[in-house]
Amino acid sequence: MQILCDKGVLLAFLLAILSCGGLLFLLKLHAKMMHARASVILRNWAAENQFQLIHSERCAGTGPFNPLIALYGIVFLVRIRDHENKERTGWVICGTFWEHIYFTNHAEVKWQELQ
Repeated sequence: MQILCDKGVLLAFLLAILSCGGLLFLLKLHAKMMHARASVILRNWAAENQFQLIHSERCAGTGPFNPLIALYGIVFLVRIRDHENKERTGWVICGTFWEHIYFTNHAEVKWQELQ
C-alpha cells in the first residue's frame, strides 16, 4: 500500500510539473503570436501612411502611452522616412486595452518632439 501511495504522489508531482511546463509553453507561444501580429500591424501602418520603416524595436515599457491603454497592445519605437524623405522617430502602439491586438488593425503613433 505504501508503494501505491508513493506512486500516486509521484504521478501527481509529475502531472503538476507537466501542466506548469504546458502553461509556460502556452504563455511563450501567446507572446510570440502577439509579437508577430503586432509586426504585421506595424508594417501595414507604415505602408498605409507611405512611410519607409527604417528601424523598429519593441519597447520594454509603454512609451508615452497610458499603461492601462497599452495593457493588451505592443509598443514599438520606430524610425521612419516619409514621402518627402524626412526621417522621424516615434512610438507606435499596435492594439489597445479596448481593441485587443488579435481583433484589430489599430495602430496609433506619438511622434518624438524635436529637441
